[in-house]
Amino acid sequence: SAIGGLIGAIPGAGATIASIVAWNEERRVSKTPERFGTGVPAGIAAPEAANNSCVGAAMIPLLALGIPGSASAAVLLGGLTVQGVAPGPLLMTERSELVYALYAGFVVAVLLMLAVGRLGIPLWTRVVRLRPSILMPLVVAISLVGTFSLRGNAADAWAALFFGLVGFAMLRGGYPLAPAVLGLILGPMIETNYRRALSLSSGSHSIFLESPISLVLVVLAAVSFAAPAVRSRLVSARTGSSDPGPDADDGPDTDDGPDTDDESGTQDHEPRQEERE
Repeated sequence: SAIGGLIGAIPGAGATIASIVAWNEERRVSKTPERFGTGVPAGIAAPEAANNSCVGAAMIPLLALGIPGSASAAVLLGGLTVQGVAPGPLLMTERSELVYALYAGFVVAVLLMLAVGRLGIPLWTRVVRLRPSILMPLVVAISLVGTFSLRGNAADAWAALFFGLVGFAMLRGGYPLAPAVLGLILGPMIETNYRRALSLSSGSHSIFLESPISLVLVVLAAVSFAAPAVRSRLVSARTGSSDPGPDADDGPDTDDGPDTDDESGTQDHEPRQEERE
């Protein structure tokens, strides 16, 4: 939910990026990351929680700056514009009742989603029980129809099918999909804003550390990169300290030393050798 809230407040990021980042972070901190992608509850709950929290956070740039943070926020912006309401810094002072009505609507929507989810559990579980040979063609068909409906271009559907085959080949080869998807989605956005920031600072990279917000984002990115390595070091240190030494299982020396054991062993083997003869 925290990841979804942070990403949802960024204009243009959207719920898709929040879901992928949440799934990837949950996989990185999990004790069994190899199980992700097989339907484990943690791999399902993390992106869904980020997806739901991203919707409310997308209203922050819309109401404060007039910039939609997602596709649904863009639709809401169009509706507000038609009604003669201009979202922005003056919205809270001029039309505060509208802002509070939106907040109340979000609370009611969350409660309705909870009720529908609880009542629809028997139906949702039946969908999971469908055989992959029946479910997967339906998912592919719906995905292609949704891709085609964005711009009405058949080339988009063919591109989606091609990259679907590429993703299938990556899964068979053991390559993770999340970094590739994040690169395809965030790559153009990062490149555009990177060039814009350098043009504003006359080519100086210090602009990324001057603002408190950008500095916090840089620190969070560094922590995200360093956390898996630090965590693996701590786990290996704990397991190393908990493992007993090579002589830990050996008991203390007694009066019967190794000579006694050898004598008893010799006495035990001599009658057996006589019996064989």
